[in-house]
Amino acid sequence: CPEWIRAIFSATLAAQACVLPLQLYYFRELSPYCLPANILVLPLVPPLSIVGYAGSLIYAAESWLGMNNLISTELDKLCTLPLELLRAEVSGISSCPFAQINTGQADLAAVLVYFLVLVLFPLMTKSAKTRLWLLIYALALLIMIGSAIQWQP
Repeated sequence: CPEWIRAIFSATLAAQACVLPLQLYYFRELSPYCLPANILVLPLVPPLSIVGYAGSLIYAAESWLGMNNLISTELDKLCTLPLELLRAEVSGISSCPFAQINTGQADLAAVLVYFLVLVLFPLMTKSAKTRLWLLIYALALLIMIGSAIQWQP
């Protein structure tokens, strides 16, 4: 597997591991397509962010100097096509069946235990302890998701 694919997958998985508890606690929903969706849109996010921040700084400088905002306007235009592509990708994925599964609110204690396990995970060394820690992480994840699901008889 090429290193760039591994890097995209790792970044997406790490971000989702951090967002999932908040998603279950605050928004009460689970997105089964989150990994493929994030991997699909990830290549567009850094360049759009950089150009967007640069455009904002240039706009502020142009305004402060009393200029006509020509450069910042052109930077905005440069982002139009990639933003439309990003919007189309997100719209297409969100229209798939079961794109969002409504759950109940995750138990706060389960969310806190999950985050504690997640924060302590990097402290583990590569050994048999790591396998045990992965098992503990998986258990914390299942408990947190299980606490959010509203089981209907």
